[in-house]
Amino acid sequence: MRTIATLTRRELAGFFQHLTGYVIIASVMIVIGLSFIAVILAINGQAVDSPITEALYSTPFFWLIILLAAPAITMRSYAQERSSGTFETLMTAPVKTSEVVLSKFFGAWIFFVVVWIPFIGYMFVLRPFFDDPSLLDIRVLCSSLLGISLLCALFTAIGCLASSLTRSQMLAAMTSFTIGMCLFLQSFVTFQLPAESGLWAHVFAYTSLFLHLEDFVRGVVDSRHVMFYVTLTSFFLYLNWHAVESRRWL
Repeated sequence: MRTIATLTRRELAGFFQHLTGYVIIASVMIVIGLSFIAVILAINGQAVDSPITEALYSTPFFWLIILLAAPAITMRSYAQERSSGTFETLMTAPVKTSEVVLSKFFGAWIFFVVVWIPFIGYMFVLRPFFDDPSLLDIRVLCSSLLGISLLCALFTAIGCLASSLTRSQMLAAMTSFTIGMCLFLQSFVTFQLPAESGLWAHVFAYTSLFLHLEDFVRGVVDSRHVMFYVTLTSFFLYLNWHAVESRRWL
């Protein structure tokens, strides 16, 4: 664990030692601001009976952050080190492949979660526009942040996998974006299938990112949704480990 913690701090520090990290934070803050503007315009002085977090989740800007920020954050994880030659030095050090994979994942994931901190402040700025203060209940806010963190973990694992497959940061970002976009688009399928679709309806409903996040933004923490994100994240981390391990001896 000490090795993972040390490598994680190294990865996390890398985001704040380069301009890229601050550009990502500023960009996310702008997009979050745009999403709240969209919510305010949609409310238009009318009474709202749903949590603020659910209103934010319904805007396209929310998913724009997830789809674009994850590739930008993770594209340098392995690709930069491989192109600069420092990856070989890291892999010849007395560290396990699993420690390298987990530390790079945790470093990128923690940074991804950090860029969402302004989300909390924006929520309280928007609160006066809602007639019922309970619509920003602390439990709803915490469950929403948990859901966002799990979603960020999934897309971070996808990005780390993409970065481990190439030396080009741009190609890594494009690969990560493509995989993430496929998951995003297939989430719409469940809304298009007729009720009599049977097994396929259940399959697409279970793999829909929207349906798994809905309960979180409403203040409900369901273990089934947690296990979905944890399982899928673990799957991509396993593929990441396998990709790094196979290249370790080349």
